[in-house]
Amino acid sequence: MNPERLSAPLVVFDLAGMVVNHANAVYAGTSAAFRLHGFKVDREVATRALGLTCEQGVRAVLRELHPHRGFDEEQVDRICASYRKEITRFFRFSPSLAPMPGFLATVRRLRSSGTRIAVCSDLDCTTLDLVMERMGWNGSELFDAVGCSEAGTSVGTKADLITHLMVQSGAKDGRNTVYVGTTPGDVAAGRQANCSKV
Repeated sequence: MNPERLSAPLVVFDLAGMVVNHANAVYAGTSAAFRLHGFKVDREVATRALGLTCEQGVRAVLRELHPHRGFDEEQVDRICASYRKEITRFFRFSPSLAPMPGFLATVRRLRSSGTRIAVCSDLDCTTLDLVMERMGWNGSELFDAVGCSEAGTSVGTKADLITHLMVQSGAKDGRNTVYVGTTPGDVAAGRQANCSKV
């Protein structure tokens, strides 16, 4: 038997490309969190946080605001705590959350062909669970695996998270894995995880 047939194809979607207004949630959460701590952050600077975990995003914005200043780790922690509250509030109450047009039809078509589907997110696990609940995806059979930025101590980077989801989904390696992201960082992560297509 052909070894390639032992592993069904896997597509890993980044949550940011699945949900309308995900980018606005990151922008609103970042801007509000920094404003609470005395910083004025415009949209262009706030978008530096897209595709990154909370800590990575806060550091990226601080680096943009003060490129020659070191990080105050306590300040990073305080801003992260505010960011998590703000983005959770957005996802909990926004009336405009919806699947990206055509996304669910695409997933169902892929699943009908035997392809496995996984979801990854830079959100913390609690917030990701909230989004999945609001979208009606918790407990559904749409996805074979779902992973967040806190999914296990071995998951440090997005590439690690993608690899973690491959293992969860039964994929032996990236040869049969496609990663679908939305930012240049996603492209880099998919390549680092050795996905066959990104």
